[in-house]
Amino acid sequence: MKSYKDLEIPEQHPCKYLPSLSNMLRLVTSLVALSASFATAAVPPTPEGALVTKLLSTIGPNSSQPLSDASIAALNLNENAIYSQIAYCIDPNKPVWSGSLCNLIPDFTLTAAGGDDNTLAPNWYVGYNRKTQAVVVAFEGTETPEEWIVDDARWPLVTLDPRLSAGNNFQSYATLGFQDAWAVFADLVLKAVTALVNTPNPNAPVKRIQVTGHSLGGAIASFSALHMSLNFPKIPVQLTTYATPRIGSPDLAAWVRKNLGNNTIFTVHQRDPFAHAPPLDWFFSQYSHVSYELWNSTSIPSTVLCSGLENPSCSDSLIFWFPSDHYGPFYGLYMGNDTGRCQWPQAVTLSQQVSVTALPTPTQHPGHR
Repeated sequence: MKSYKDLEIPEQHPCKYLPSLSNMLRLVTSLVALSASFATAAVPPTPEGALVTKLLSTIGPNSSQPLSDASIAALNLNENAIYSQIAYCIDPNKPVWSGSLCNLIPDFTLTAAGGDDNTLAPNWYVGYNRKTQAVVVAFEGTETPEEWIVDDARWPLVTLDPRLSAGNNFQSYATLGFQDAWAVFADLVLKAVTALVNTPNPNAPVKRIQVTGHSLGGAIASFSALHMSLNFPKIPVQLTTYATPRIGSPDLAAWVRKNLGNNTIFTVHQRDPFAHAPPLDWFFSQYSHVSYELWNSTSIPSTVLCSGLENPSCSDSLIFWFPSDHYGPFYGLYMGNDTGRCQWPQAVTLSQQVSVTALPTPTQHPGHR
């Protein structure tokens, strides 16, 4: 693997980029036109998606709506933050649901895990929450700034993977590095989810699929949620991510919206620069987020929901950024490999797919933080 010192970092580094008014107007116009080109399909709403739809109906374009504590709780932002942070802790060789963070979600059963820190594909895991009757898919983010440069700074746009286009003959483009990271284990993740969805177990019905991740994990989760929605069109899919970069072009954002509706949210913490990579315009290419932004700003007393996918009145308005904001806290939880919240005992190796009924009930392990 190349050292980050061997790579040429683009002169328009995300920390130096300031979108111009003309760029913003061009992107908004493109998004509107592309959204109209896709007929809105009936997307099964999640409770989170229904709440987002309700809140968005009360605000205008390029506006924001402060979220109450009740709304933050209803959007399950803390729970998904826990799932995302746990992805940094999972050891694919001996996965087990134990430790202080795992004990906060005792109704969860881990069924599959994978990943390889020596490749472009971070760790991931899949499981079932008996209380919420949800299949959960979570992805690990980049662990160090050096790995971000080596693995994530491949920004050229490439044709969308055929597994994500559903046979549609349209030009949709994805950010190279993020799509490649998703593609390595995409089929294994889908296989693990399929095993849970298709398991004829009346005691474990699947009412929803929720996909989450932080940083690079959020980018991979975005592709994965689209993948799940295309393979399970009758099951509501919720995408909730944190510090998520832009995963592709505006037409990809329109395609995600067609298949996931308003079941997509991501949180930007204060002046996090990595949520703004790649820039809106980079080397004659345009990029866009695919989810609605929740912004936790230093100048606003509460987290706000931002209308539109690129809202110039929210974190896109920033000029100066701070890399340390990338790690949170997100709803009370810091994220990243070095947070000191993950400890795992020895455990037997799980297979790539295990029936929910075959797994023991998660147990508490005293002595682990």
